[in-house]
Amino acid sequence: MKLSQRMQTLQSMVSDEYDHIWDCCCDHGYLGLALLQQTQNAKVHFVDIVPQLTEKVRQTLEANHTAQRHRWHVECVDVAQLPLEGFSGRHLVIIAGVGGDLTLALVEQICQRHPQAELEFLLCPVHHLYMLRQALRRLKFGLIDEKLIEENRRFYEVLHLSRQQDTHRELSVVGDSMWSCAPLDIAKRYQATTIAHYQRLQRGHGEAMSAIIENYQNVIL
Repeated sequence: MKLSQRMQTLQSMVSDEYDHIWDCCCDHGYLGLALLQQTQNAKVHFVDIVPQLTEKVRQTLEANHTAQRHRWHVECVDVAQLPLEGFSGRHLVIIAGVGGDLTLALVEQICQRHPQAELEFLLCPVHHLYMLRQALRRLKFGLIDEKLIEENRRFYEVLHLSRQQDTHRELSVVGDSMWSCAPLDIAKRYQATTIAHYQRLQRGHGEAMSAIIENYQNVIL
């Protein structure tokens, strides 16, 4: 199965240096399957809260990946309840396809439940990126990498984050390297679309939106 551009971007940002990769909201498991083939050492965990989906993923894995049985695990559980404590080593948690508010809530709960875990996040939310970035900064998350992509006329930011001080740089509320790494036409359209969105909100929220608009206007492309 060919991955979407968004899933390909997530895949490209995963290195073979983790003991455990958690593909959360795995749906049909396409990303996790790609990562199972891409990596040599990591155990890939396929996570979804819908039993029918996880059972279908399990059947696919048992039918086609028996030789790698020691390297995959299927978990039907709320993402906030990830059982990291049962698996030692370095963890990468991938959360994609949900809103910024829910993304933040999941990240907070996972960190609260596992304060000592060696843990990184790869996030691709669908809304509220500015507010999410603000909150993640307050939680002392820093940036390892970020990408800006467009797929099916929608824009996505992909954030690779850590709270380990020696592995990251400061997380910007509007993004930093993603602007220069994206094609110029995509960056310009995303900037214009985002500014227009907050200008519409400004009519009802006044000054609260002004600083956000100015921050995006100050991005140099």
